[in-house]
Amino acid sequence: MKPQFEPLDNENHVFCVLEPEATLHARSDKTYTTHDFLEIISSFLKNYVFASGFDFWTKTGVLCNLLKVGSNGWVKGKVRVRIILEFAPDESNDNLL
Repeated sequence: MKPQFEPLDNENHVFCVLEPEATLHARSDKTYTTHDFLEIISSFLKNYVFASGFDFWTKTGVLCNLLKVGSNGWVKGKVRVRIILEFAPDESNDNLL
């Protein structure tokens, strides 16, 4: 069965990464709060991906034209990037506590 991922809300949950291949570049941490993890990802994107205009991409949106598959033409609007964490519990997980 396909995992059912649900967004983690804005609370400060804690998670521990169990896959060694999934560690973040130049960090040995394996345990993160959701807030800290999102800050790390946001900082990386701000510094290395969006050299300028990070707030446009993540908050206000960037003016664009969108051509959706199957549509009749271009639609003017805005596009923005959202960064979220989602979690899907294992089906066999009866709580680790």
